[in-house]
Amino acid sequence: MPSGAGIAFTLLSLLLAVLLWRSRAGREPLSPAWLRLRSAIPPLLLVACIPSGCVNERFDTLRLYAQGMAVTQLSMQGGRAQPVPTPGCEAYFGAGQNPVFVVGPARGCVDLVVQEPAGADLNGALVRLDHQAGGDATIRLATLTGSGGTLIAAQDGEEGRTYAGAVPLNEGDTICLNRCATPQARWWTFRDDGSLEPAGGGEARELRTRAGLFGSIQPYGPANRIHRLGTILCDQPDSSGNCANPLLADPARPGEVPRPAQSFLFQKGGFGGHQWFAMMLDPGARVRHADGSAVDPSLVQAVPLPENSSRHVAILAVRGNTLRELRSFTLGHQLIEDPTARRRFTLALDTPELIPIGHCARPLSRLAVAPDQASPEAFAITAFGNRPGSVISSAAAGMPIDQFNLCRGTSFDFRAPLDGSATAGPIQRQIDFRVDRMGIPWLLVILAFAVALVVHTSGEAYWSVHRLDGQILVLTQYLLVVRTLVGIDGVFADPAIDWRTIYGDVGTAMVAIPAILISIRRRADLTLTTAAALAAFVAVALASLWWWLGPPDLIGQLFALLALGALGLRIAVAFTADRPARPKPAPTPAPTTAPEPAKEAYLERLPSEVEAERERVEVAVPAPTPEPEPESASEPTEQVSPSAERPFLARLVLDRSPDFWLYLLGTIVAVRILLGLLGYRERIFGIALSAVYVPLLLACVGALLAQAEAAPPERRRRFGLIFLAALGVGVGVVALAINDIGFALVHLPPIAGVALWRMRRWRRHERATPPSWKDKLPWTLPAAGLVAGYLLLWGMIALTPPPSAEAPLEERVAYAVEDRSTDPNWLRLRAVFAPSQIAEIGNRAAAIQLDQSLLLGELTGTLLGRGWLYPVDLGSFRFQATHLSDYLSASHIMAPFGRLGAIAFLLVLAAAAGAAVYHRVPAPAPWPQLAGALAIWTLFGAAAYMILANLLLVPFTGRNIYLLAASSGGDLIEGLALLLMARIGIAYRRAG
Repeated sequence: MPSGAGIAFTLLSLLLAVLLWRSRAGREPLSPAWLRLRSAIPPLLLVACIPSGCVNERFDTLRLYAQGMAVTQLSMQGGRAQPVPTPGCEAYFGAGQNPVFVVGPARGCVDLVVQEPAGADLNGALVRLDHQAGGDATIRLATLTGSGGTLIAAQDGEEGRTYAGAVPLNEGDTICLNRCATPQARWWTFRDDGSLEPAGGGEARELRTRAGLFGSIQPYGPANRIHRLGTILCDQPDSSGNCANPLLADPARPGEVPRPAQSFLFQKGGFGGHQWFAMMLDPGARVRHADGSAVDPSLVQAVPLPENSSRHVAILAVRGNTLRELRSFTLGHQLIEDPTARRRFTLALDTPELIPIGHCARPLSRLAVAPDQASPEAFAITAFGNRPGSVISSAAAGMPIDQFNLCRGTSFDFRAPLDGSATAGPIQRQIDFRVDRMGIPWLLVILAFAVALVVHTSGEAYWSVHRLDGQILVLTQYLLVVRTLVGIDGVFADPAIDWRTIYGDVGTAMVAIPAILISIRRRADLTLTTAAALAAFVAVALASLWWWLGPPDLIGQLFALLALGALGLRIAVAFTADRPARPKPAPTPAPTTAPEPAKEAYLERLPSEVEAERERVEVAVPAPTPEPEPESASEPTEQVSPSAERPFLARLVLDRSPDFWLYLLGTIVAVRILLGLLGYRERIFGIALSAVYVPLLLACVGALLAQAEAAPPERRRRFGLIFLAALGVGVGVVALAINDIGFALVHLPPIAGVALWRMRRWRRHERATPPSWKDKLPWTLPAAGLVAGYLLLWGMIALTPPPSAEAPLEERVAYAVEDRSTDPNWLRLRAVFAPSQIAEIGNRAAAIQLDQSLLLGELTGTLLGRGWLYPVDLGSFRFQATHLSDYLSASHIMAPFGRLGAIAFLLVLAAAAGAAVYHRVPAPAPWPQLAGALAIWTLFGAAAYMILANLLLVPFTGRNIYLLAASSGGDLIEGLALLLMARIGIAYRRAG
């Protein structure tokens, strides 16, 4: 049965697409009623989907967050020197040892459970907080290792992160893994360039490293790469450089079971992070300094925790050739004087443990930790441990949740005792909880309507002349509302996501981005009153969001600063401007024989269209030369050029000659490749590199197209070859350098499409001398290459099938371990061009790809969707929240709204892009207009490609639909840059 949300989304999107296309230049302006309806569609879209969430009973669900633990010494009659006696662990650690907190695997006495992901049987405390007599507290960090895996405790300090058991390595230090006390020991000398040389001579082993940016930044920290010595020091690697039998750790030690070596090397990473460290995890492994002194590695590190201080700690696991953070938290030590002297230790989780506890009308209110205690009203907490005698270990009491009216508020905090009565004994142990009621986000709905009202009020009269401003703003509001729908749907589908962060980002973007786009209007088009009222609205809206959700993250703060800063600057300029009225220029006699240009051409008042029309008029009928008039010294007539109306910074960029952008293209390509080779393939300092590179690349390509248009037809072939070279380097070579072919797949089609469009305009403009096929070839080659590449990949995959089930076993096993059978990129190609072959490969990677293909088929298999907030199984898409990025269009567009909803969404983007460039980009056109056309068609091209990729119709790549990735701040930055390019570039007027 079609979903109501899918029908509403599709119909409203189609209506918006029709209204956007009707507002194109060359037609009568939309009436005020149609303009109001167009502005109201985005918020109506949000309201129309709310009944679907109510029908699916997703609203008013409860989420219980275990935020941490607290141990409070209620009485300090013995003074500050009295230790905090925390009972329960004497049987495990020994008599007289009562640690305040214990973090580790779920064995023995543990408060916070952190298990090894692969299920390794590890024993011991990773983090232990002890309070000794005298008031001092000590944190003991440890590294636990076994045959199945390794867990490492680390501390974050002023000098960065330090790892328990890490030994600094310097030039000339030597390391040994096994038999270190025997003459057969093999010692390896470490070199600062990242190599290990055998002490007795032989072939050195090179470590795969990155040089770092300007010698001061090391991009490869342990989260990016560790160097496992068992593989690096292997004497018989296979053809691919891997060690089939990693070096064994001390196989000759008495009573020691031989096992693969676990020790590894890593660089610190970050600023000044070239320092090397060794984690000697194997029994008997040793490090010897260059001066001959020996180091017996200790896997335990003690860190003091003074009064009124805190330490940030992380637990990491070795996964492949990287360290992956499993849990991070802050340990605090506080001395409270008022009203009575008390000592409190806290353990605050960075990511609270989430426990869904049902609906606010029927919550789960009883704690259960054992299978025989399970009941419809019970819930369990698995993150907190099994200290003997505590509530969590014995389930002797229920949680006091039922004493609250859970449907009244949206969030509240409380503390639950861990040791029976809250006042029993001198020590009080508690868990800090927060309960969130996931109700209808009415504030986001109100903001959507308020933004639409404010934007429409500030531009209704303005849009009758400057239609492009209204088209871009309405498209922006539509995309941001769809982002809101995606974010809310993602929050309910994946409880592990922090809903406050998602709501805060979508709300901030909904308010800030339209304000930024309004602030770039010309001086005469944005009055002081409008700018001040808009700034006040933005401030109130952002304040209400922060009051509800707390302070925003870094991206939210950035957009709030940009919006308020841009509006504040416009207010200051309007307030301080003292511009006298311009004298009216002397009337210019109109030509008596020239026909009046078409009325429709002046409706938009965009100079590119008017200028093109006037050029055609002037060519048809030359205007008579007016008689010279006597000059008047008292009344000079000064013609103000469009360039003079722009601010200095705008003139500095927009009025650059196209040659400048060719040099800039070479510069940005060289910098992007250099950063990619240094390890910065996607981000640097947390900022997505594509947010800067893509707009600059489009500006350079637009400048190249402008040069070709302005050149004589006989020289256009030369510019076509330069155009091909620019695409090959700026898109192809960069994609290879950063190992991201998806960058080329997403951004090349819009560029190829605009090139074909401009070639068609040239043919119309130069009908007298039509270009030859050689002149057209460079401009058609990108589009032809895309089609040919698609067919080539299809043929290559079809002609190389895996061995059939009747083939010999040896042949099938050999094929299953080949790179083309294990590489995810090759498997994704097979999923597109030959999906039936995936099941025949028979390895784990193929099984994962088959599961993803089946999941995509289930999510995208309806015409009008299952309904917004309908419960769906996201499967592996929950890992790293890829359902909000790579698989966004399948998980949160086609799953709730269906394939027709996705088509309607693309039609809105296509209508907006087509209306924005229709009759606005003449031939020849200045480079800003071509760059703006490239920017707005890139918005459509990226969305179309990712929707087709999620339908398994084109090769898959991990890219976002601009402005829709609710968990990505870089997506907002890049989307805003493209919108600004489209708004400023297409409305550009030639100087002079």
